[in-house]
Amino acid sequence: MYITMAQQTEFTLMIDERSNLSEKTIVNYRNTYGRLKSLLGSDVKSSSAKEIIKAIASADITAGAKITLLIVATNIVQSQDRYKDVDMLTEYRGILNELLKSENATRAKTQKLPTGDELITHMNDLYDNNKLREFVVNYLLINYGVRNRDLDCIITRDKRIITNVDNWLYLTDTSCEYIRYDYKTADKYGKRFATITDERILVALNNLLLKKSSAYLMAMKNGKRLTYNSIGSIIKRMTLGLGEGKYFKIMLKHYGKDNFEAIIASRGTSREVATQHYDLGFKNEFAEQKQHADEMTAFYGLN
Repeated sequence: MYITMAQQTEFTLMIDERSNLSEKTIVNYRNTYGRLKSLLGSDVKSSSAKEIIKAIASADITAGAKITLLIVATNIVQSQDRYKDVDMLTEYRGILNELLKSENATRAKTQKLPTGDELITHMNDLYDNNKLREFVVNYLLINYGVRNRDLDCIITRDKRIITNVDNWLYLTDTSCEYIRYDYKTADKYGKRFATITDERILVALNNLLLKKSSAYLMAMKNGKRLTYNSIGSIIKRMTLGLGEGKYFKIMLKHYGKDNFEAIIASRGTSREVATQHYDLGFKNEFAEQKQHADEMTAFYGLN
């Protein structure tokens, strides 16, 4: 909306009181003021705090855009010494800040994720390209739903060195025993054990171990064990930038209800906790906007 010279009085008064604003900020404020006047259908000075809140709350825009409108409205009202209205608008700013946090969380959850089939293709490609350590990590995440700590394993062919204070990938001629003692919920669920017979795992682990008696799956270039605090970022790089949490959600969806109990038992988690990850549907953010507008209408008596 274009602002004529005659209409600029309240806007220029606000700008004149803020001498430190950059030209870019002033231009942005001017554009925002135009949008605000369009929503109000009048000048800000002719609108009560409740009318300003109703107009902003009803706008079909994100919380961030609402906050931008509210900042300009609050600044203008403040320049008019309408202190009670300023208090009400400031209170509404707090509500919008919480809505913004909710929107950001929703947006993060609803980002487009790869399918389970795509993760499996990625895993297979790692093996075909001789990225054996990355292949093993992806294989364990995809097939056993494990967390970062579960991947801090020692590879060995010597059963005599296995203790109950670590995680192990114990190699025999025909299989690999994946033994976990050290994982997030070990105190509740105890030792986790799985026998892997996939030939690719045997090939990959034998190549990582070579002639050593033992080796770390999560190892630095010099072969030393990675610190636990470093494992998460390394695993994220190995997993298309997703990390173990998103892998778990994707694979729960991929395997479906028939395999639900098996995968949560392997991870060492409860049905209640896992169900939160299994349900990948989230509210549409514009449905939240409508809910917000309805709530503000009721809260401020704006009908």
